[in-house]
Amino acid sequence: MFGSHTIVIANQPLVLLPQHMVFWRARRTLIVADPHFGKAALFRKHGIAVPAGTMAADLQRLDAALSATGAMTVLVLGDLVHAREATDDRTVERIGRWRRHHKRLRWILVRGNHDWKASEVPSTLGIEAVHERWTMAPFTFVHRPEPRTANYVICGHLHPAVQLTGPGRQHERLPCFIVGRERTVLPAFGSFTGNATVYPKAGDQVFAIADGQVIPIDIEA
Repeated sequence: MFGSHTIVIANQPLVLLPQHMVFWRARRTLIVADPHFGKAALFRKHGIAVPAGTMAADLQRLDAALSATGAMTVLVLGDLVHAREATDDRTVERIGRWRRHHKRLRWILVRGNHDWKASEVPSTLGIEAVHERWTMAPFTFVHRPEPRTANYVICGHLHPAVQLTGPGRQHERLPCFIVGRERTVLPAFGSFTGNATVYPKAGDQVFAIADGQVIPIDIEA
């Protein structure tokens, strides 16, 4: 897949996609974190001028990844929606309309902190919502990073970005994957989520997303 980068964890090839996702080929599963659907609409509702159409663009991005990979499952690592007010009828209808075009797709949600604050996911969307974690050896999938489990952890929540400095001292902050010895942190999937600069630990690998490509970054440089 163009622009992707494949890593191997616990003998499992995982494809890091520039669409801010991971494709687990052996399980035909796309893994995403932190869509925060409805956030832009919520801001506009409160009179804050932000761009419209971010959720539609995110769903189109998901469509493209599904088409490219042939995935049969989407696993969301928390914060599917932004807040209770964000899950209005219009937002639910937009997600439902997309869902009707993917009736055979299995959709699993590991609840995140924003999901807990929102209302229950409507059953009409056909989403399997689980609490705290989803385990499928050799991985455990959670929202918040956990220090140590029996399995390798894949998570979200942090919205990681890495700050790079150019030769002219210019700075660029890019969303990234952080791949460590015990866990991998995914970038936020949602277009209107914001990012937080992270400072990788020794032994971590950083893969930034720029110009439609996943790029390994030498954090020692």
